[in-house]
Amino acid sequence: MVRMNLGVACFFAGLVGLLFISGCVSMRSDFVSVGEEELFVEDFKGDLSAWNIEVGGEVKHVRNENRSFFQFLSPGCATAKNSVVSDFRMEFDIRLDAPLESDIAFAMINFRNYVNKRYCLGIEPTLTSLKVARIEHHSLEEIATMENSHTPGRWYKYEIVAVANRLKVFKNKILIIDIQDHGPPIDQGNIWFENHAGYSFSNVSVFNIEDFQEIAKQAETNPPEVKKLLPEDRLTVAVADFENLGVASYEASLLTDLYSNSLLSTGVFRVLERKELVKILAEQELQLSDITEEKGIVQVGRILNAKYLSTGSCGKLGQGYVVNLKLIDVETGETVVSINRRLSNPEEITESFQSLSEQIAVQISAR
Repeated sequence: MVRMNLGVACFFAGLVGLLFISGCVSMRSDFVSVGEEELFVEDFKGDLSAWNIEVGGEVKHVRNENRSFFQFLSPGCATAKNSVVSDFRMEFDIRLDAPLESDIAFAMINFRNYVNKRYCLGIEPTLTSLKVARIEHHSLEEIATMENSHTPGRWYKYEIVAVANRLKVFKNKILIIDIQDHGPPIDQGNIWFENHAGYSFSNVSVFNIEDFQEIAKQAETNPPEVKKLLPEDRLTVAVADFENLGVASYEASLLTDLYSNSLLSTGVFRVLERKELVKILAEQELQLSDITEEKGIVQVGRILNAKYLSTGSCGKLGQGYVVNLKLIDVETGETVVSINRRLSNPEEITESFQSLSEQIAVQISAR
């Protein structure tokens, strides 16, 4: 095991009072949609004839080189025409644009919206909530809330899945809400985007489905033992700082340190010091985001004489952490390993990174 330095020890001490979520993260890839049939798809590259703009809402159709989208400029709503759904799944991208101005959710996405009945997904800067109105349209009953951060100006991918009274919500392909509504059923209705403070949405897709099932997982077995390499044969990897997705900068930095140390301890990798990577980026006038493009990866990899570049991100999920990692071959620009991991209590974080790094080492050794 790698010894913890003083900074890491202080990091753990600062986390002792926090309650972490344990267990594995449920990902979108863990599920499969059954009997799917396309109902409504909007990429916003044409006109907006597929939408009804209501309640005096002022909207702007924005097209630029990166994305086409629909931006609310004032309170109002937009209903997707011919979007009456029963059992369905829906994907959309959303971006919060303005400060919260009232007690009403920053953004609302209503589904199975019918007369005075509806489900409502509310998205605010610090949480996502699921509400329901059964008798009166404005009498909302909260049935699920998930604390998580949304940075204004950043796009997030959401997916809503409803089969009978079972409702799931994914954010960036991570399951954040999974509930069974035990109240009187809301069987069908349309899709309705509602605005109270200013937000944008794009890439809306709605599908009728027959079922949404979790893929059966094979029983876990002990991973193969990592075969350590001689120092001169070890594979050089440059580890970039984790992208900070709503966590403190010192947390992201220390988690990156733990990950680097665990890679080194496998005996398969030679890990370049992060200060060398930072120095090269500065000399080449590059940002971290630049080196995730194939040209930047090859350029930096050659300068550092590295075989692999490791990039990743860390964010909060409830009161725990989720770490997403990629290992990229600098010669080809190909992502050869992609892994996500939920970190549980402080005592297990080092072990979690050790297990994750050994998994990476096994995959690389098998190539």
